Amino acid sequence: MQTDPAAEPALASSDRPQTQSFTDALFNMKEAVIAFSLIMSLRNLVWRAAVTLNLASPLHSAVSVILFAAEIYGYLSIVLYYFQALKPVENTAPIPERDQLPTVDVFVTIYNEPTHILYRTLVCCEALDYPKERLKIWVCDDGGRDAVKAMADKFGFGYLTRADRLHAKAGNLNNAMASTSGELIVTLDTDHLPVRSFLKETVGFFLDHKVALVQLPHHFYNPDVFQHNLHLDNDLVHEQDLFFQVIQPGRQRSNSVMYAGSSSLLRRSALEAIGGFQTDCAIEDTHTSMKLHAKGFSGVYFKKILSGALSPESFQSYLTQRKRWTRGGFQLFILDNPFLCPGLSPLQRIAYFSSVLYFFHGWARLVYLLAPLSFLIGDLNPIVADTGTLVGYFLPHYALCHLAFILTSREFRNPFWSDVYEAASVFSLSWTAVAAVLKPEKLIFHVTPKGEKMDRPHQIHWEFVIPHIVLLGLLLGAVIVATNRIMTSPDLRLNAYTLSCAWAVFNIILLGCAIEGARERPQLRRCQRIPRKIP
Repeated sequence: MQTDPAAEPALASSDRPQTQSFTDALFNMKEAVIAFSLIMSLRNLVWRAAVTLNLASPLHSAVSVILFAAEIYGYLSIVLYYFQALKPVENTAPIPERDQLPTVDVFVTIYNEPTHILYRTLVCCEALDYPKERLKIWVCDDGGRDAVKAMADKFGFGYLTRADRLHAKAGNLNNAMASTSGELIVTLDTDHLPVRSFLKETVGFFLDHKVALVQLPHHFYNPDVFQHNLHLDNDLVHEQDLFFQVIQPGRQRSNSVMYAGSSSLLRRSALEAIGGFQTDCAIEDTHTSMKLHAKGFSGVYFKKILSGALSPESFQSYLTQRKRWTRGGFQLFILDNPFLCPGLSPLQRIAYFSSVLYFFHGWARLVYLLAPLSFLIGDLNPIVADTGTLVGYFLPHYALCHLAFILTSREFRNPFWSDVYEAASVFSLSWTAVAAVLKPEKLIFHVTPKGEKMDRPHQIHWEFVIPHIVLLGLLLGAVIVATNRIMTSPDLRLNAYTLSCAWAVFNIILLGCAIEGARERPQLRRCQRIPRKIP
């Protein structure tokens, strides 16, 4: 039988709107799905607390309560995520008249990054479409290198350096503030390349005199470490897109847009009102925006990509960045907790607390990874319940939670990959959190390496993955032993062993992905290549 080729696309196109309309209908119901999900998750937690805690002995109690505490953390985290992401706000800047254009200082910060990366940024800064008499570019060099000064001089830009290097990047920016006078300050990391219209499309927001901060998305033109090492460049969304495409637009609603350190514009007078860039913790950007909001200023998130940047190019660099963020998050929680910071509104306190709470995820993830071993190896049952009841409470909570997360994060994050990201960094970040709790006042600021080359094939940093390999081996051994017991012991608690083995297998998959993500693919080019069709 012959078919009309023209009929096949018509059939496919007739199916496509139905699928799309179903997806749109589901998305339009996301508030109801989220509400139902939170109810079912709370129902599961109440049942867990009332019925399932194992208090038979101190050891049983410890294992059971620690797991339950991790579940409470997970519930609180997802509630705060929905609070931030549920209702994003879009902004458009008014276009000021030429005589209304403010004077602007652009601070390009550099410490030890390669000069060829700085060169690209300075080329883009030179091309900014803005009246030259109102614009001044400054290279803020905390490394004091002659090559950097020579490059700034070649472009005709200002060059600033200092001898003490106190307070890392925040100290560098404060030093630049003391030597400049522009009404607005633009902060750019060494690798952030602004487009020509960067200023013209954003300075209009500052016509509102309450606006102290305008933050733009960080758009990365190279794949992140997981996309690159797992060969998923075109199949996996960049790991930071969830924050910049979903969370930041939602924070606009509570006037708690976070300063992200680069691709940002700030009002000088507002910074001076809070004593400049904050220097007490390693996430000086988050702390600075929190202080600006506490002082009564507003922040704007302009969700238009007007710059490009390099994300960490190796697993080691990725961990360097995340450990700095984790240390800074714990420092902020201990030294200037959002709930105790005077001047913040209730919604702002919740928003900033959610940002800080995120950095506790290492401990919670570690509990989830270790939990199956408590029963399979230690015969310590953290949950006391019959299988049917357990499944009846857990499955609705788990399925609806995933559905609600997908509806809010859309194409920018998959729940499975969130688990992989946490598993990959769990041991490093958990240890960093312990160190930060013990010495919260100690400021450690490691610059994220940029422009790296890895010419060794499939290089792996064993110090970062040995704990993952050991835990994967324990889980695999426990599953093998449990399977043998199930097959040879008819009186065994079959359901308990089966569920524990299923949990262990899921953790094995997460750890396997994390280990493979840490195995560096060769990167021979010094500069990224970006596919483009140019007429």
